[in-house]
Amino acid sequence: MSREPHVEVELVEGAPSDALGPPPDADGASVEGARAPRPRRAGRPSWLRPRTLVAGVLVVVAGLAGTQAVLDARERAADARFADVPGVVAPLSPDLGVLWRPRPEQMDVLWSGLQEAGGLGVGARFDESGAPSAVALDPRTGDIVWSVPLGDADPVLADTLILPRVPCDVSDGLLVCLVGSAYGPATPREGSVEGDEPAPVPGRAELVVLDASDGAVVRRAPEEVGTTLLALGDVVVTARVEPDASIAVRTLDARSGDEAWTHTTPPGTATPSDAELGGDGAPAVTPVGDAVLVHAGDGGVRLAADGTVEATYAPVTDGDEDAALTVARGHVLRHSDGRGAGELLADDGTSTALPAGSPHQLSVDDGTEPDLLLLPSRSGDGLDGWDARTSRLRWSRPDVPYSGAAMLDGTLYVANAGGAVALDPADGTTRWRSEAPPAGSSLAVSSTVSLLTDGRVLGVVGQRVSGPPVVLAFTLSDGRLAWTAELPGDVQSVLVAGRVVIGWGRGAPERAVLG
Repeated sequence: MSREPHVEVELVEGAPSDALGPPPDADGASVEGARAPRPRRAGRPSWLRPRTLVAGVLVVVAGLAGTQAVLDARERAADARFADVPGVVAPLSPDLGVLWRPRPEQMDVLWSGLQEAGGLGVGARFDESGAPSAVALDPRTGDIVWSVPLGDADPVLADTLILPRVPCDVSDGLLVCLVGSAYGPATPREGSVEGDEPAPVPGRAELVVLDASDGAVVRRAPEEVGTTLLALGDVVVTARVEPDASIAVRTLDARSGDEAWTHTTPPGTATPSDAELGGDGAPAVTPVGDAVLVHAGDGGVRLAADGTVEATYAPVTDGDEDAALTVARGHVLRHSDGRGAGELLADDGTSTALPAGSPHQLSVDDGTEPDLLLLPSRSGDGLDGWDARTSRLRWSRPDVPYSGAAMLDGTLYVANAGGAVALDPADGTTRWRSEAPPAGSSLAVSSTVSLLTDGRVLGVVGQRVSGPPVVLAFTLSDGRLAWTAELPGDVQSVLVAGRVVIGWGRGAPERAVLG
């Protein structure tokens, strides 16, 4: 582990320059003090010494117990503090390993977008007969806590190789799902390859709200086909594209179904886009702070919690079907696979071209330093810090390769095959570099690493030079190597679903839930 008070950081003129100075070197003073002769203490009566010794032992024992209690309390506080930050996983430990191997029906729930509610992993799926159901799993064992049918079997889905997802969201102790039914074959898209059949489309849809603790159905109501949902607090935001390419938005009370407000964008707002996830023509609803971005293609609108329009984004792609709106750290951007660099969109409709590429999405983000966007370095595999407020580069770190990053409590943690680096997001200076692992645990230079954190340690997961993959756990405070854990040989990478860590690999016969 090495600290770098003198790192080479390219600061851009006009960017913040109040870098943290190197920590005062207290070691020299303490060494000199240790070498100085100590004054003798006056002798004590011998009859006092045994009692003093016993008392001293008791004080030491009490002190150790008190120290452990403080450390335990700090760990519990860290768990509670970051538990609600998206991407933060359940507590990690040196005995990290396979908790359970998901069966196909469990895997369907995990892939459906597993979310946590009251300690349970909840989601929904279609079974082999095409019947939908909502399911709650115990994330530690995979045991089914409850399962509730949401509809009948569907013969079209029963003959489908790849079943559609059941979109669900969790908020305020409720599981909200959009359940399709009466499926039929979809019309092949223009330019589709023979044999690449599109997924079936539903003829009907229903909004189902359940109590996430026990699966009790709170209410059911018909919904339009092609609707998207997002649960926010005690309301549900739904959106769909109308025939005139406007986007109709509704906000409903999740429990009662009472309508809070509606909004419809101008005709032509929605545009088709191959870059949209799913590509099924349904709009996307993305949280942006306390507001929501409702978008289809590269057109959309940002709405406040009360339905007030905060910004409108008119499409400008002129038929470019790979352009789409996206969100990075609370900022709205337009990106196109064909154009390369993205654009930052202001509330007044103006745009600023980014220097290169699209911003990296952080694995974990608690929202600190919200104006900092991470871009691919202009030179090599490094990292650039771009200020969304000033539209200028803050700093450049071509010497810090990027495989994943997390922003927690005012520190930017970057993971790569070399371990991890903690940066000051204001100016890009190094706060610490991770301690070098033992030779047998070093990651291969070509390893694609994944990043995990439980709010206490930063886990860097990658393939070793030789042997099975490994997790290197570094302390968030100083980059010290806290522990290592060897993973099964069939686990090449990890991803996070809710607070669950899923291990997977190419050609692996089974996935693995780790913990």
